[in-house]
Amino acid sequence: MITIAILITVILLLLSGTPLFAILAGVAIGTFYFIAKMSPEIIMGEMYRMTSVSALIAIPLFIFLGYYLTETQFPKRMLALFESWVGWFVGGLCLAAIVSTGVFTAFSGASAITIVAFGGLIYPMLKGKGYSDKFNYGLITSCGGPGILLPPSIAVIIYAIVAGIGVQGLFLACLIPALLLFSSQFVYSVIISRKERVPSLPFTFKAILKATNDIKWELPLFIIVVFGVFFGFFTPSEAAVSAVIYALIIEGFFLKEVPWNKVPGIIMESVKMTGAILLIMGFAMAFTNFLVDQEIPRQVYDFMKPYMSNKYVFLFYLNVLLIIVGCVMDVFSAILVVVPLIVPIANIYGIDPYHLGAIFLVNIEIGYLHPPVGINLYVSSMRFKRPVMQLFFDVFPILCFLLVVLFLVTYCPFLSTALVRATGKAITYKLM
Repeated sequence: MITIAILITVILLLLSGTPLFAILAGVAIGTFYFIAKMSPEIIMGEMYRMTSVSALIAIPLFIFLGYYLTETQFPKRMLALFESWVGWFVGGLCLAAIVSTGVFTAFSGASAITIVAFGGLIYPMLKGKGYSDKFNYGLITSCGGPGILLPPSIAVIIYAIVAGIGVQGLFLACLIPALLLFSSQFVYSVIISRKERVPSLPFTFKAILKATNDIKWELPLFIIVVFGVFFGFFTPSEAAVSAVIYALIIEGFFLKEVPWNKVPGIIMESVKMTGAILLIMGFAMAFTNFLVDQEIPRQVYDFMKPYMSNKYVFLFYLNVLLIIVGCVMDVFSAILVVVPLIVPIANIYGIDPYHLGAIFLVNIEIGYLHPPVGINLYVSSMRFKRPVMQLFFDVFPILCFLLVVLFLVTYCPFLSTALVRATGKAITYKLM
């Protein structure tokens, strides 16, 4: 009964628009004081323990990097680069859009930001090639999503910290699912390109050389962040420090696209976001410890056990739950509220923690694309002045392809675990 009352209270407060940090603070203080009969001061101790995780340093740095790059011409140059490389394929322009927006989402931390940053660039290019508006709006609304599974995604780092698993390991676990999501979007793009008889771009080395030369100063960012983290040359924190220093030097001294007097404002914006995330994380981790001490996940499991005969049924219900969560919460809130509940239950069913992480992140991004509160639909609606439900019908064909990938990721665990086991990156963080 206590568990149900807590969940109902949290849902009602979320629906009322109460800030998440206030909800978690109230719930954590209330449960420790009234239920566990412990002083709320213990929450401060739990929040302090969180600071011992070295990967935490990467969060404010990568958030700043995302805000900073949004102020530059980096998105435009990146799109031009991928267009020169793959534009001659059938659907090549779409592939360039899919890859470039995915990479930018990884850096910016949110696919909604990518819609704003790339929408004005991609739409006229697709329209000029002869693609229909239905396809254009659907692709732009959905194509950046898989990027939250790639380095240096903040969502992956926060999930790893909350779930107590290795950040590098989770990035590896999400790599193949991300590639499958990209591939599914590209397959749909090829089908539409053939159906609408859209011509491909001519292949020229001159265009490739020009686009590569234009972005040459920013290419090392990919090496530092993506390859550095994947191959273990950098920890996420080391990659974050190196990437921020490099970006400041290149954009500030060589390209001079961001005036130095604008940097303090960017820092302030990123600090606001960082502060909100860390405050929510602190209260969430304290509340997580309460859930563990009171064996709440076990109670939830006992309640649901009659309806879940095996782990495959559990995974089905989990997908339904997470898609619903994804359409009413942002990814950070979803991680901090839901993960502490589902991880212990998944452990009971013997589900690999890295597999669970990949399932979770794929689900949440898919949830952004459907009503009633899918955030990407609303951001795209504001950006293009198009009704939300019309955008949902635009996105729906791509959503079907993404759901096929979700099915594969859910029921083929080797897609998530093979690289982790092969490289031995399953390093855990002891937070509890």
